[in-house]
Amino acid sequence: MLAIAGTELRRFVRDRSNIFFMLIFPMLLVFVLGLQFGGGADQGRVVITGAGGELRQGLAEELERTGTEVDGVAGAEEMRTEVARERAEVGLYIDAEAESDYASGQPGQIEMIAASGAGAPMVQQRVLTALGTLTGPRAEVAALTQAGVPPQEADAALVGAREAVAPVSLTVTDAGGQTNVFAGLGRFDLEAGSMLLLFVFLSTLSSAVTLIQSRRLGVQARVWSPRSRPVRRSVGRCWAGG
Repeated sequence: MLAIAGTELRRFVRDRSNIFFMLIFPMLLVFVLGLQFGGGADQGRVVITGAGGELRQGLAEELERTGTEVDGVAGAEEMRTEVARERAEVGLYIDAEAESDYASGQPGQIEMIAASGAGAPMVQQRVLTALGTLTGPRAEVAALTQAGVPPQEADAALVGAREAVAPVSLTVTDAGGQTNVFAGLGRFDLEAGSMLLLFVFLSTLSSAVTLIQSRRLGVQARVWSPRSRPVRRSVGRCWAGG
């Protein structure tokens, strides 16, 4: 048994593809999954270009507050290049007209381009949330001012309304008990089953190749030969004695 185990181990080490698939490839896969799902993963990157003003500065500060990386680029073409090469999840172009509309409280438009990566929709939603947070109070003041309310009275009325109205609370009740099935699951629990299946497949595949090579080299025949020979001898002796 020791001789057979030593032979198989030497054959395994001589085949350099086994070293890659059994040692190097699993380590690389664990490293990639750790970068994707681990706690050190980034929260996305947004590039902003165009006119500088209150809208651009406020949007950058709001995105940075949520942990999103914000960088400025020289022009719209460079911004599109960054998004096309997936160096950034979202690109924004803010022109002078959008800055003027934001300063006056009027509805404006900005150009937003999202990449095709998996994290782009999440970063895009963060951008929309930040825009809503910035433009909401100004739009409220502008609506009251257009209705004939002086700006100071409009500001005071909005402050009083926020203090008088209780914040909205949301209570989620699960009547069917389905949330208990996924209670306590971490970020790696759902991926563990698929990763286990993948490594079992790789181990089985490499073992099958080793068994086929052992059969071609005659190792399997030598393994079974000690069991078959005593049977043939005992049958021969019994026939001769009979």
